[in-house]
Amino acid sequence: MQKGIVVFASADGGFWEETKVQVSLESEFHWEKSPVVEPLEKLESTYPPAGLLLIQQRDVILIDSAMGEIRDEVKYSWEFETEDWREYKGNASSDRLASGSTQVDEFQHRFEENRLRWYKQLGPIIDKQVKNRNLKGVYLIGNKEYVKDLEQHLNKEILDVIPKNLYSKPAHEILNEVYGESVR
Repeated sequence: MQKGIVVFASADGGFWEETKVQVSLESEFHWEKSPVVEPLEKLESTYPPAGLLLIQQRDVILIDSAMGEIRDEVKYSWEFETEDWREYKGNASSDRLASGSTQVDEFQHRFEENRLRWYKQLGPIIDKQVKNRNLKGVYLIGNKEYVKDLEQHLNKEILDVIPKNLYSKPAHEILNEVYGESVR
């Protein structure tokens, strides 16, 4: 459900631009000779373009958001066989580890031995995504230990760290957690 609308219009009806936003707005009306954009700038500074990084052992999801809206999602999964990060666009999901306990135990052992090196490989990939998407920075969300390990390999601004496991939550609920109840 959309929460607000921003409208720019001209007196002669020659210009009309509207944008629906996902965040609550104060009702304001201005009719001036030049555009009054300060409320919009304030809104943009409150809800800047930012990445929400959900870190869950071998899976990391980057949620690209701005103005309380989810613009895109990219998932990175560590591929056990190839020892490389694989990218999935949108809501695509990777194949999970086989249910056999031997493979899961082997992965857990290798992950603990190599996670710093594996997260070091992922850091530049995330930095490039943040730069290419013109994001102000990233919110790191997940297990404190994994967040700390990945954080040291990122060169972009860390806006906040949320030490909660929100990995299984829908993206809009994660936005609520990051920005408070003002975004739905």
